[in-house]
Amino acid sequence: MIVRFAGQAGCTSAIATAFCSVRIMVGDQQAQPKTIGAAFIFVEAEPDGLYGSYAVEPSRSGLAPGTYPVTVQWRSTSGAEFTLENWHLTVEIWAA
Repeated sequence: MIVRFAGQAGCTSAIATAFCSVRIMVGDQQAQPKTIGAAFIFVEAEPDGLYGSYAVEPSRSGLAPGTYPVTVQWRSTSGAEFTLENWHLTVEIWAA
């Protein structure tokens, strides 16, 4: 399974180490590549919160036949303001 998530995003913070992240969950498992600690950095924070287009395309293999919910989880660090707009989620499944 390949999951593609794309959208327009802005991450606003005056703290230089702040960032905004997303991760894709397939069922109760994080899609590959997995991250340790924070999720995939989708956009680094900037004081003026400029918007841009961003995307991630993780995958998940070894799934048994069945139905799996696909969820996008997002968060920000250090109190950054995370804005997601005009997003699109695509899930592609292939037979083994």
